[in-house]
Amino acid sequence: GAVLVKREKLAQVGTATGLILIPLVIENTVLGVLAVCCHPEVVRDYGERSSFYNAVWAELTLAMAVAVQGEVAILDRLTGMHNRTYFMKRLIEEIERATRYQMPLSLLMIDIDNFKLVNDTLGHQQGDAVLKIMAKLIRNAVRAVDLIGRYGGEEFIIMLPETGYGNETGSAGGAAVVAERIRAAVDEEFRSLQRPLNLTVSVGVACRRFPEDRTMD
Repeated sequence: GAVLVKREKLAQVGTATGLILIPLVIENTVLGVLAVCCHPEVVRDYGERSSFYNAVWAELTLAMAVAVQGEVAILDRLTGMHNRTYFMKRLIEEIERATRYQMPLSLLMIDIDNFKLVNDTLGHQQGDAVLKIMAKLIRNAVRAVDLIGRYGGEEFIIMLPETGYGNETGSAGGAAVVAERIRAAVDEEFRSLQRPLNLTVSVGVACRRFPEDRTMD
């Protein structure tokens, strides 16, 4: 069998006699296996907090992929967001997971209004700066479990797992709430500059509900 803990390190384990093995999978490739020594109670409660742990493992896997394959393979160089190819592969996987666990899934498509005017009047360097600011604002408006991608030149796309539109019974929030949060943040950010750009975004919202849209691919 494989040796997961060196003999000289056993004393440091102490009461962490539980073990969780997590395969780090990205684009159908196993990059490695994470061995977590933990208290047995963590193992017992793992199922109840699986969404949280899965989000953590996904981020660790991404970090390893970047270290092994380089940023070009997965991330957009300018904004640091996921590139379109990686995003679409993850979207297919998340649709399958949503179907399996009968959970809703939402997408936001964000387009910067009249972005060509920014490039034409201020130059491409300033246009790139705007895209970087936009990326920061979007990250601040979503959860760690949400996936953000750069879809095109001035278009961004966000995947919101386990999230409905926002008008469901008992829903405290949803995709429409996130969309409005991003729209307001962008409006506030660019109007507060010394030289206001009056930059705005348009946000499209699509929701795959359950069970209504169970056949949607």
